[in-house]
Amino acid sequence: MRLVNPITGEGIDYALESAQMAAEAILAEWRGAASPAIQKKYRTALAKKFRYQLLLNHLAQKVYFRKGMLDGFLLRGQRSAYLRQAMVDACFGSADPMVMFSPRTLWEVFGPHLTAG
Repeated sequence: MRLVNPITGEGIDYALESAQMAAEAILAEWRGAASPAIQKKYRTALAKKFRYQLLLNHLAQKVYFRKGMLDGFLLRGQRSAYLRQAMVDACFGSADPMVMFSPRTLWEVFGPHLTAG
């Protein structure tokens, strides 16, 4: 499992948490040569903790950060406090990354918007 946020490129907090999980797996399963059990416990803990968030962030990156989409996405984020907060919360892990695919977010990004004129 890759422990780098595909949107922000950060991963220090993931590295620290994964080190803690590795230590916990070792302590819980230590029986001399029981390394396969330790590896399985560690990988299971990693997947349980990070898979959902990283998969959704990867999907958000593919949808919103592609060529021809990013400028409009950021422009709409400038105009919408809701969208700005959803982006920040999803990218930095303070909200469920599914917020980037909620009906309101999709409307804010893809819905019709009036321009000031």
